[in-house]
Amino acid sequence: MQVMDPTYDPIEREGGSEMIVAYADLGYRIMYLTARAESLDIADTEETAREITVRWLEEHGYPLDPATTIVVLSESLVVGEAARAYKAAALMEQQATGWRFDYAYGNATSDIDAYENGGIDKSATFIIGDLAGQDGTVAVEGEGWVEHTASHLPTVPAVCEAV
Repeated sequence: MQVMDPTYDPIEREGGSEMIVAYADLGYRIMYLTARAESLDIADTEETAREITVRWLEEHGYPLDPATTIVVLSESLVVGEAARAYKAAALMEQQATGWRFDYAYGNATSDIDAYENGGIDKSATFIIGDLAGQDGTVAVEGEGWVEHTASHLPTVPAVCEAV
């Protein structure tokens, strides 16, 4: 919708930005991974898909420190199996540069499959919505992240960098 209608503001699931800020505060690096095509131009604006994605993250309070976050979009439009393959490859590419993925979040089959293909344990893969708990992932109950953040984040260790 946002690509076709630049005035459309996708609804954030309640508590989403607060959860990601909490991870960042614990020292975790954040990767925002989407199958949106880098090549898409937004209807009736001069924004790219990357620009509109970053703007949405900024407007909703998600951390975007370039030293600790990365926004990854597909080079071209991918759906279905191609989205899974793209996301898995993007995860593996970042792992090759030194990233380690301790936790993964999503709401789509392509997320579940890509995270598994990218080596992320299903016990650390949190899925919300209609697919919550599918294929052995951890189900996030409800439509928001507030309860999950309150119960899960206190169990998450802070990241310590070696000196």
